[in-house]
Amino acid sequence: NSVIEELMVDSKERLWVCSISSLNLYDSKNDKFIKIETDLFNDKIIQDISEDHNGVIWISTDTGLYRYNPQEEKIEKFNDPQNIINDKNILTIYYSNNKLWLGTKTCGLIIMDLNDYSIKSYQYNLDDNTSIPSNFIRDILRAKDGSIWLATDQGLALFDEETESFYTYKKNECSNKLYTNRWKCVIFLKDISLYIPIEITPYYGVGKLISVNFFTMNPGGDFCAKGTTNIQITCPIPAHRRSAAGNRRTGKRLQGRQSVRDFARCNRLR
Repeated sequence: NSVIEELMVDSKERLWVCSISSLNLYDSKNDKFIKIETDLFNDKIIQDISEDHNGVIWISTDTGLYRYNPQEEKIEKFNDPQNIINDKNILTIYYSNNKLWLGTKTCGLIIMDLNDYSIKSYQYNLDDNTSIPSNFIRDILRAKDGSIWLATDQGLALFDEETESFYTYKKNECSNKLYTNRWKCVIFLKDISLYIPIEITPYYGVGKLISVNFFTMNPGGDFCAKGTTNIQITCPIPAHRRSAAGNRRTGKRLQGRQSVRDFARCNRLR
């Protein structure tokens, strides 16, 4: 499938590619992709991928969670006895400290401890200003200082694991100068945090300008704006997408969730 949802380089430096309905491993020696044969994804949409400390590949879909053991070449659906994860639309998956962090489309944040498979879930509560700001979560990332950030459609959330509470940064509610509440992903670059909103739609070869805000965090937890800059999106065009004229750019749209994040990688933002 040509619609690519996510890319991942595992602990053995192998490239994994998730299309909408298949999991693929790149064979660099022979320059080809090896599809992981299974019928489990025939009617599913693969949305994200992550590797745990045992080398097991976890795959999130629109109907639940799957895992693939490369050593045993075995893929299976994860069956949660508590029925918290089963059949959930999981948009993003993040592994850290032997826990899987799952961001869902309608059911908030789910954290599963891989030691005993215990599960905690967090959903929006209108009467609790420390609850997660939305049940729609598009990205999860741990910063170097250990803090957990979540990109939602109702602001950027900082999760305190000790108190199990959330602090939300929203547009126009404080001096952090966020210009949208709808966040696509979170990328940390060295000591600077780069946040890219969901509205960005990059295209192959199109010199489109986007504005991004760079921030650092003050000791008190407030954003300190480092400035706004325009970045011209230019990404190499694969040979099969070039026009007959040669080098003329075709303007093909990048597909899936990976488009914004991997465009940042492609353009080597610093």
